[in-house]
Amino acid sequence: MGFLGALFGRDGKVTWRRPLVIPDPVIGFLNLMGAEGTVLAEADSRALSPLFRSSLDSTYQAPRCDVLFLYCRVDQAGQLQGCDSTLPELITEAGALVIVVASGSDIDSLMSTVSGKGGWTGNLVLTTDRRGPKFIPFFARLFRRMFEGGSMLTAWTELAPQVPGRDDPEVPSTVMISRGPGHIAFGRRSVGA
Repeated sequence: MGFLGALFGRDGKVTWRRPLVIPDPVIGFLNLMGAEGTVLAEADSRALSPLFRSSLDSTYQAPRCDVLFLYCRVDQAGQLQGCDSTLPELITEAGALVIVVASGSDIDSLMSTVSGKGGWTGNLVLTTDRRGPKFIPFFARLFRRMFEGGSMLTAWTELAPQVPGRDDPEVPSTVMISRGPGHIAFGRRSVGA
């Protein structure tokens, strides 16, 4: 069986029952916002990094990782401020399959960053409102489910169903866009409560 067969199974189909498994995922934090982003990135890293065996931080280029948290400002044209790269280019540079634009921004601007741009692959989360203390626990729950072998898409629909016209104030305000395998899980291991 070739490399892709090993990743996707004998018939190459990724499903919620047979997600694409990232055996030992690395989480990365890329802060392109300066001091304002540092506060967010440090808080997220402090809480989420212990779930992973390896964590990387950067303020200038995308770290090679499986899960990328990005802190940036997005202008109305969908350009990342203070960065020469586009969001699809950063996703490709990182090699990440799970990408979270974690700083919060206007949804139209966020959608403009990826709409029809680049050949990126992965599950992209666009955050419009972190909702303060709701953000970190939500992603910790999501990642724990993925470490238990659950598919990201399945866990997402359980934790934050995307129903038009419905906004759950108990979770961050986000939109997830999936391109590629979609059903992604992490190698099974026990992670802290």
